[in-house]
Amino acid sequence: MAESKARNTDPRYSKLTIGVCPDQWGVWFPQDDKQIDWDVALKEMQTAGFSVMETGPFGYFPKDPTQLRDVMDEHGFTVVAGVYAVGPLSGAAFNPAVAAGIGILGTLGWRDVVGYWLVQLVAGAFAGHLFRYLHPRE
Repeated sequence: MAESKARNTDPRYSKLTIGVCPDQWGVWFPQDDKQIDWDVALKEMQTAGFSVMETGPFGYFPKDPTQLRDVMDEHGFTVVAGVYAVGPLSGAAFNPAVAAGIGILGTLGWRDVVGYWLVQLVAGAFAGHLFRYLHPRE
């Protein structure tokens, strides 16, 4: 495996981790004939040097937790749990750009897209304030 690009060696950014997710490979849905197969995408992500994975739309990668763990371990990935844990409920649209894309494709109505954006804005603001509260010196 290539050297991990997940960690920046600059001390100013040493606490940041950069990961990868399927939407960076053009994956927006669990299954779509126009998308790259999950095993090909995973190998390309590994070759690119990533080691931290957000799994994207629920069902793109194996749904069975044991199989998912084994596949990710085989390719040297650490999985971020947010989307895997709540993807079936949220559609994994944590990013306003993803919500906009889903609206443009017509998968979600624009009224719902605006609702997603409001929730994402409030959640982001809450997370920022919570971080500052828990880490006042960082």
